[in-house]
Amino acid sequence: RELENLVERAVLLTESDTVTLADLPALRRGSGPAIDGEELDALDLKEYVRVHLARIERARIQRVLQVEDGNVTRAARRLGISRKSLQTKMKEYGLRDGG
Repeated sequence: RELENLVERAVLLTESDTVTLADLPALRRGSGPAIDGEELDALDLKEYVRVHLARIERARIQRVLQVEDGNVTRAARRLGISRKSLQTKMKEYGLRDGG
């Protein structure tokens, strides 16, 4: 949802027919694995979106874990996913209880 809102905003605000990385400053500040501008430019659109969705997902999981004081069961419930799915994502993103 956050990515969708960001892209819609960029489309509305850009003056050209093409949205570039420069039009998406919030994505450049994302959390997650560091990828420099040249690497982002080399990604195809599908991979670019995947990378940024992963950053958004990691940040959201981290925040919910903090709000829930590291309680994985409550965090999973708040995120609308199973506890097992949350644990898998936490491992994938290198997160521990408490974010």
